[in-house]
Amino acid sequence: MQHVIETFANNIELIVTRIRERALDEQINPYHTMDLSAFNAIFYHVLERVRLDLEEDKREHYPTYWLEVAESRINDHFKIGEIMHIITASTEVINDTMNELLESRPEECQWFNERIYKLALEGSSKLVQTFIQIHEHRIEHQQSQIRTLASPIIPIYSEVLVMPLVGEVDTKRATQIMEDLLQEVVRHQAEVVLLDITGVSVVDSNVANYLINIAKATQLLGAAFFLVGISPEIAQTLIHLGIDLNGIKTLSNLQAGLEAALALQGRAILPIA
Repeated sequence: MQHVIETFANNIELIVTRIRERALDEQINPYHTMDLSAFNAIFYHVLERVRLDLEEDKREHYPTYWLEVAESRINDHFKIGEIMHIITASTEVINDTMNELLESRPEECQWFNERIYKLALEGSSKLVQTFIQIHEHRIEHQQSQIRTLASPIIPIYSEVLVMPLVGEVDTKRATQIMEDLLQEVVRHQAEVVLLDITGVSVVDSNVANYLINIAKATQLLGAAFFLVGISPEIAQTLIHLGIDLNGIKTLSNLQAGLEAALALQGRAILPIA
């Protein structure tokens, strides 16, 4: 099928021109607003990848192109629907143009049609997979940042750490809280840890058990542990659930916790005379 490949290679300029016309007609964003030289650079490169796959009878160069550019397209705020639109439109233009040029050679038309649509399918598949992977990675990173912001660990005084919790605490978050807190206890060689649950919306038996486990793990590292911010409502809930907090020092608010932590170190906050 060397004649097909040569016909394609000799008409790349024509095909690129028609793809641009299609992009303009259908207002395919952002391709229809691209500078002519930028548009041509992209699609000459794309069609060269197609030519290589036809020549080598592979589905490698063209699909890999979309794999390679996926991240840059996301960074440039391209939407996946826009890229899928241009892939579909350009494939149709390529196919229609080649059918026109090979009109008197039906077998060659069929050979080309089969390959160009398989290439387009493979390219679309790689593009979608890569978009999904990149977005999942970014979402995971954002969730990690949100968890960090929701559970910051703050060194207040020498060897005193405060960790205020806000929102709901589930198994996954509790595990992350424990891992982060224990790492910081070791890193700062903390003597006292204050876990402030003032911002925790719900305390049930599961949350209480998480807190108990965090307290025990912290104490095993040699740090004193204070649970602060227990409201009257939470205190009643714990009693109702029969949760035993023996071995865990509890205080009503963060100020009382700081005073207790400093007292353990033989320090105190005194008013300025």
